[in-house]
Amino acid sequence: YSLNSTDISLDIVKILPPPSIDPIEMRVDVHVDRVSLSSPSFLDLPLSIDISESTVTGTQVAQLRAISTNGEVLFSLEDDEERLEVNGESGMITLRETLDYETTTHFQILVAVSDSIDESKKTTEILRVNVKGSNEFAPSFACSSSSLHLSLSLSHSPLHPLTSLTATDGDRGMDGDVSYFLLDPPPSYSIHHRKGQIVIHQIPSEERIDVLRVSAVDGGGRGSERNQSLSIHWRRGEGGKLNEDEDFIQVQEKDIRVGETIKKYGKIDESWILSMEAPFLSLSPNGEISFSSLPPPSVLKLSYRILAKSNESMATICGTLKINRLPSPPSSDTQRGRLG
Repeated sequence: YSLNSTDISLDIVKILPPPSIDPIEMRVDVHVDRVSLSSPSFLDLPLSIDISESTVTGTQVAQLRAISTNGEVLFSLEDDEERLEVNGESGMITLRETLDYETTTHFQILVAVSDSIDESKKTTEILRVNVKGSNEFAPSFACSSSSLHLSLSLSHSPLHPLTSLTATDGDRGMDGDVSYFLLDPPPSYSIHHRKGQIVIHQIPSEERIDVLRVSAVDGGGRGSERNQSLSIHWRRGEGGKLNEDEDFIQVQEKDIRVGETIKKYGKIDESWILSMEAPFLSLSPNGEISFSSLPPPSVLKLSYRILAKSNESMATICGTLKINRLPSPPSSDTQRGRLG
């Protein structure tokens, strides 16, 4: 039940009995405050809304509606929600901060509607927000160099994987799934579409160099911006033992010492010359990797590429070095707060 707020004027006339001639007149002004005896309620509120991570800030993403006995309501978002904002009068929800599907796939907001006169008359509901991913990233091969080299023996077993190439994609879900394809491959070569393993079905009978081009495509159909080239040198005798899948090294920050060996790669034979491309790292002639200088604290990962060369044969290996940093010490303000 409600009564609209208004001002009412009442003219009261009292006629007196004779011998009085003139009546008594009186005006009474009455002010009625509008009241509401029930809280407003949402109208057709969905259980969830979907927002793409590519949605730009300021875009309308939802519309709140409500009914009230007074006809006027105010909308709000509770719990200090910062990613979205609502127009208190219209109920229009807009995006305030850009969403990232790779960080958050969904979250909940508490929407509220209250009586415009008596804000204690309030109704709240939970609304789920689903963040929809977009194909933001293209697959990227693990090795920073577009050209890799492999030296293999003509006695290599057929169908045994020659090597594996790895590409990663920063997207989640289907858009982050990577498949591998050979572009115009020479006869007898194939690649495992999911694992990136390259095999040859018939070993060459004489020394030669085959060049393969590999492309990576994600589940959304987006291809790698840079294809990987692999040169395979088939040679008599022993192949390049340096070759293997992408390598991975982990070091603790407290254990980092300039010049101290952190990994060693064995040379194929004494005729092979080793070289490496990497910041903050160096490679000795004996295949020992060490830090040439201390990387700044912001560096958490390094990529490196080692090339072994002997006459016309070359072998390549790519790797990643991860630095496990120590946690940052608490600030002096934080320490004082704990002591207090």
